[in-house]
Amino acid sequence: MPSINETELKKQIKSGSFGSVYMIYGSETYLKHHYYNLLVGKCVDEAFADFNLHIFDSPSEMKDVVLSSQAMPLMSERTCVVIKDLKLSDLSDTGKKDLLNLISNMPEECTLIICLLTLDADGKGWKEIISACEKSGYVIKFDKMSTNDLVRYVQKGAGARNCTIDQYTARYFIDCTGDDMTNVLNELEKLCFYTGEGKITKDTVDAITVKNTEVRVFDLSKNLISGNCSKAFQILDRLLRQKEEPIAILGTLIMTYVDMYRAKVALAGGKRAEDMMKIFNYGKSDFRLKNAARNSSGTDIKRLRKSLDILSETDERLKSTSIDPRVLLEETLIRLSLAANGE
Repeated sequence: MPSINETELKKQIKSGSFGSVYMIYGSETYLKHHYYNLLVGKCVDEAFADFNLHIFDSPSEMKDVVLSSQAMPLMSERTCVVIKDLKLSDLSDTGKKDLLNLISNMPEECTLIICLLTLDADGKGWKEIISACEKSGYVIKFDKMSTNDLVRYVQKGAGARNCTIDQYTARYFIDCTGDDMTNVLNELEKLCFYTGEGKITKDTVDAITVKNTEVRVFDLSKNLISGNCSKAFQILDRLLRQKEEPIAILGTLIMTYVDMYRAKVALAGGKRAEDMMKIFNYGKSDFRLKNAARNSSGTDIKRLRKSLDILSETDERLKSTSIDPRVLLEETLIRLSLAANGE
């Protein structure tokens, strides 16, 4: 059975016609949790879940998992065995063989769900597991939505809450929240509650929406590139006052500059920034690269290389010295601002 999409999974959940095996993974955390809960809730009658639902969190061996799959259902058509956040590196060779054998020989009255809620299927061994799940059941990968898909999602969500939002404002809203669906939905709920009903405006977005750390660091880098160092310092000060970890701030800043460098290289080679998505495994989300291309339009590759060297040096010093992290970050902003001006 091949990999399936969200629409097909919805149909199976609605009809209650389930396969023997499901594997759920990908970079979109909200959708993974959402469909995991729907699938488990429909597979097993809640009244008898204590008997028919068996959940294993990061198991290192498969013996108990296999035994649970062989248990007969009580007052129900099937049992459900769940493996959450499996770490293949923790499995022994015997455990991995047991898992592959279980996937290939699931009892008819049991459904196995392998769900990576906080992890992803990367690293050695996952291709074999995914291939086995595709042969015996269904594999569903939830990646980040593209910006256009998120815009439609926001517009539909606003409509369901008696509000309207045009494409331009929806795109601006996503620029503020980032592309994490949990954050998008939380902020949309607040926005619609404040609006009540009717049209959501850009002014309302500015008044209500809280920008996430990634977006605020993106704003910080944008101001550095454009020469507005004082604004960049204001954003850094706000992040630190809100107890954001210095290492997390620096890590996001490094990611932002790496995105700008990749976008710039793509454009210099006659490509679009979005063409880097597959090469560097961005999934379907073009949010970061489109913003990076826009952000880096006023600088060049040489200056971005210099900036990455500065960030690499700061990363090493932040993790290996006792210098005040705030001092290090402030010094880094000054050096990045100078680099942006070719100094």
